[in-house]
Amino acid sequence: MEQTRKDTVIELLCAGHRPAAIIKLLKYLRRTVYDITKKWEESGNTRGRSTSPDLHAYICGWSQEVHQGQSGDAHVHPCQEARGPPFVVPWMDSVASGTPYTFQQDSAPTHKANLVQSWLTKNMPNFWDFNTWPPNSPNLNPCNY
Repeated sequence: MEQTRKDTVIELLCAGHRPAAIIKLLKYLRRTVYDITKKWEESGNTRGRSTSPDLHAYICGWSQEVHQGQSGDAHVHPCQEARGPPFVVPWMDSVASGTPYTFQQDSAPTHKANLVQSWLTKNMPNFWDFNTWPPNSPNLNPCNY
């Protein structure tokens, strides 16, 4: 769990999130997030959001660790996935801890890119594209009045 926590914080830092936002999102201890951030910055391996035109889409994965009451967010560039070892699917599998999960996304323009859709269809065991369950569905966003 500790490595997953560290990886999640680093991925959010790489995506441009500030430590305070990560603490609020993940509900991790303040000291934990700041320690991970400090070690990450000191390592010199920091990489920010790329503005390279060939990296035109993100693959965003959202998972909830229901059994621990925490949630995490991962971001990966599809081009980075092709160059390095894959980590989206293994990360999702480790977070799910053997529980079947469905990967679903909204209809944001970057999520609808053909490159992203084809990668997710090929690599995610159970994937719902943006047309299967739209973000404004009452099943996803129940009225709270």
